[in-house]
Amino acid sequence: MLKQGEDRYHKKRFGQYFSGSRVAELLVSLLPDSAGITSIVDPMAGKGDLLRAAKSFFGVCETVLGVEIDREVVKKCRQDMPEIRVINKDAFCCKELVSPAGWDLVITNPPYVRYQLQVKDSTQMPSRESIKKNLIRQITSLKHLKGQDKELFIKLARGYSGLSDMAVPSWILCAALVKEGGFLAMVVPDTWLSREYAAPIQYLLLKCFDILVIVRDINAVWFDDALIKTCLVVAKRRKTGILDQMKERTVRVLNISEELTDSSSLIGNLIYEKQKGFAALKKVLAVNENNSGQGYSVEMKKETELFPFMLSDVRKQNWVMTEDQKEGLNRNLPEEMKRLTKGNSRTAYISLEEAGIHCGQGFRSGANDFFYVEVEAINDSEVWIKRKAWQCGEGKIKIPVRYLVKGVQNRSEITGLRVEPGNIKKALLSVREEIRSWDYEICSPECRDAYGIMEKAVEEYINSAESHTNSRGQHFKDYSAVCPNEKKDPSGYRRFWYMLPPFTRRHLPDLCMNRVCSSACECIYVPQSEDVPIVIDANFVTMWGEEQRNIYIFLALLNSTWSRCSLELIGTVMGGGALKVEASHVKKLLFPRFSDSQADSLEDCGRRIADNSAVLPALLNEIDEIVFEPFEDGDKIRLEMKKLMELKLRERRKNK
Repeated sequence: MLKQGEDRYHKKRFGQYFSGSRVAELLVSLLPDSAGITSIVDPMAGKGDLLRAAKSFFGVCETVLGVEIDREVVKKCRQDMPEIRVINKDAFCCKELVSPAGWDLVITNPPYVRYQLQVKDSTQMPSRESIKKNLIRQITSLKHLKGQDKELFIKLARGYSGLSDMAVPSWILCAALVKEGGFLAMVVPDTWLSREYAAPIQYLLLKCFDILVIVRDINAVWFDDALIKTCLVVAKRRKTGILDQMKERTVRVLNISEELTDSSSLIGNLIYEKQKGFAALKKVLAVNENNSGQGYSVEMKKETELFPFMLSDVRKQNWVMTEDQKEGLNRNLPEEMKRLTKGNSRTAYISLEEAGIHCGQGFRSGANDFFYVEVEAINDSEVWIKRKAWQCGEGKIKIPVRYLVKGVQNRSEITGLRVEPGNIKKALLSVREEIRSWDYEICSPECRDAYGIMEKAVEEYINSAESHTNSRGQHFKDYSAVCPNEKKDPSGYRRFWYMLPPFTRRHLPDLCMNRVCSSACECIYVPQSEDVPIVIDANFVTMWGEEQRNIYIFLALLNSTWSRCSLELIGTVMGGGALKVEASHVKKLLFPRFSDSQADSLEDCGRRIADNSAVLPALLNEIDEIVFEPFEDGDKIRLEMKKLMELKLRERRKNK
């Protein structure tokens, strides 16, 4: 029996967010009554909720199979469903999944495991390296995939990002198992619509499937322990095509709120044309136009609206087939903004990258409670830091200034729109050229001359940290994101766990933006200098450039109504009404091209933001007037876009 802390870690490591009967029944009800299902498989079966619902819906089937990697979960699943075959194996190397003709229905809730947790350990869960290797081998073994189809799936398996969560390779495997004319039914995070690493999945769906319906949980209430919204996706496998030769299709997107939920169903309170519950759902989805009522709305969306940025840099993607490698496909504004601006040509726009502004994510230490310290007092040579709860002794700790670099960890530590170096109360322990005295003996002989012996106070701090364990019995140095700090070869250690990797420009940016925004997005100025570098945490999207003029221009632009509206449309709305903005979202922003005089005016506006640490209404109006000047009816478009932004803000705040 797992202890409570161990159980939480186990579920996180295995990505276990079990579907439950209500989610399962809703997903299965989205499949066509005439689907003709005779074989059903769930490659990541969990407790079997989806299999149970599918078998009940379609009746007698020739084959029903569940595959689950967690032994204890398999035991429970077999007890609850003795009539269904459930095997304890890793789906990425399970031979039983190989069906000569493929499967009629592949239905699953794939594990959501972040890439940082996909590491080698003592559990059953495979590492990301073995997942990719086994996925390629599994696809190669599928008998129903022929020629270019097999080539496509192998290319996707080889090319998806190493930063992907486990849902991405799970998607690829499940899609590969579906036979032509069969169905794919998935429970997935809403982020699959917007995350950059999910682009291979979006591409795969457009190439090989007709998306029949998407159902979205707009209040993020389907899973008690998940912080993001959930989607249900049903798609039908068809013959693989070439993107620019395929007719653009329309997809039904059903948004449902928690007010439709009753004790037995997620749509028990749905009423339409005198029908209730699932009967009402069938009628709602049969209407081929936008439709809304109490607790729901149906949007008929073009696929380009679902994935507007999927092929924005298609030539750079190693997972795209040769026939689809066309320059500039889908490099567009969000559909809502495109309609307001009357579809201006893409040549009228410029991205941050084209303007010389680079974008990334701030610094991730891997063990914040060790590397971040709170500064109590400081002089030219020494710093007094607050003692941690896990440390022995009492009082403050005094260490030399050279060991610390100023750091900003959270938005609450910044007043206004400018980071003030003198107000920063946190710092990162940055040990570069010194090691502990007892580490000298185990250090590689080639490195000993490069290292000095660190001050006693710093050594004591590290020693105390090394003896500390968290609730799961882990030491700081054993954290998955800290382990890579340590480097060794047969001759000894070359680097130690307490030595952070060098800071790069994305860690020392000129601009930053909070990744989770409760209100409208805002861009913050960071006054970097060689004397006082400022590290910005991974809680922020970071931006930097070589020309100070461009920094000020984009400080103004990224605080404009244009930018804020764009991010409301392409960011990820989370439970609680917060908007999550990733570097991938910011990279996709397009701005109207400006004349030299307009750029001069924007630079002046940016300087005023940096000086005053704020965008007052008068300054925002000034920026917006410049931004919308390139358009005919610019004033009208500006007012309409402001209304659109405010509407999107209200919509996500309803989720609080």
